[in-house]
Amino acid sequence: MATIKITEARLRLIQKRQLRDAWGKAYEAAIWATPTEAPGISTPTILHPAKLGGRPMHTLSRPETWTALLALYHPSIWDIHEQRILFPGPRPHFLDGHPRAIGQVFRPLRGTLIVAEELGALSKHPKCRVQYADGDEYAPFPYIGDLLVFMQDAAGPYVVNWSVKDKREDFRRRGPRPGKPQTDDVDASALHRHALEAAYYRDANIPTVQVAGRDVDSTLRSNLNRLFLSHSEPVPLSPQVCSSLQTHFAELVGCSTPAYKLVREAAQALNVEELVVKNVLEQGIWNRKIRVDLFEPVLTDRPLKTEREDVLDVYGDWFSRGAR
Repeated sequence: MATIKITEARLRLIQKRQLRDAWGKAYEAAIWATPTEAPGISTPTILHPAKLGGRPMHTLSRPETWTALLALYHPSIWDIHEQRILFPGPRPHFLDGHPRAIGQVFRPLRGTLIVAEELGALSKHPKCRVQYADGDEYAPFPYIGDLLVFMQDAAGPYVVNWSVKDKREDFRRRGPRPGKPQTDDVDASALHRHALEAAYYRDANIPTVQVAGRDVDSTLRSNLNRLFLSHSEPVPLSPQVCSSLQTHFAELVGCSTPAYKLVREAAQALNVEELVVKNVLEQGIWNRKIRVDLFEPVLTDRPLKTEREDVLDVYGDWFSRGAR
C-alpha cells in the first residue's frame, strides 16, 4: 500500500478529480482504494453500487465499507461522495443549482482556512510547496472526509456528513500508525480535526455525524455484504415476473420452510436456474420489497424470519436532517 505524502503532484491529482462537482457515475473520489493510493494501514475496498451507476466506490477501511453498505441500502439516499475534500476556500453549497433542488436556497461553505483561523489553528492547516513560473509558494492542502450522503425527503434534498471511525473512542485519539501501537490518550490534534470538519459543514447547515463502524450490528453487516454481492446481478426474467416472484416470497416470510426450498420450488415452476431465483429473492430483500429480519442471519438454509426492527429506524438518527 502507499505512503500518503502531501506533495504538489498529489494536490493536483486531487484537484483534477474534485474541483468540478460531479454526480452518480461521474463522481471521482479524492483517494482511490488501490495499492498506489490507499494508505499503508488501510483495508481498502472497491464497491460497484447500481445506485451510483456502477461506478467504483472507494472505501479505505472496514468501518467505511460497513457504513457505506448501510447508506446504499437506504432508499432515500440518491448519491454518496466518498473521500470528499473539504475545500480550503469558499464555495457554493453542493446542492446549489442541482436539478433536484430547483428554487431552493442553500448557505455556502466558507472553507477550512476561515474555520481554522476562527478556531485559532490556522498554522496547523496542511499545506504544500507549489511551483509556479515566478517561484515557489505554499498552497493549502485539503483535508479529506469519509462519506457525504445525499438524501431526499418530503422537503427536498439534503446532505449529511458522516465522519467514520472503527470505535466511538477513536474520535478522540490519534489514528493508528505503521509499527506503533495506538494509545488511549486523548489527542488534541484529533479533537481539533473533528471540530474543524463539523464547523466547516455547519456553515452550510450540513450536519456531521460521528459514525462508529462497530455500532453497525455485526449480523446486519454480514447480511448487507451478502445481499450487496447479488444486488445488481442481471436477471433473465421480465420485471413483471420478478415483481410477482418477490411478492410471492414476501407472503412466505415467517413460514418454517428454509429459503432454499422456496427458491427451488419457484425455479422449477418457472423452469429457470435456482441461482436466478435466488438473485431475485436477495434483490427483493436489498430493495426492501421483501422485509425480513436483518438482525438475524439471512441464509438460504434457514427460513425467512419476520422483521422485528426496521434497520432504518434503528439507525435513523444517522440519516436525519437534524443529525448531531
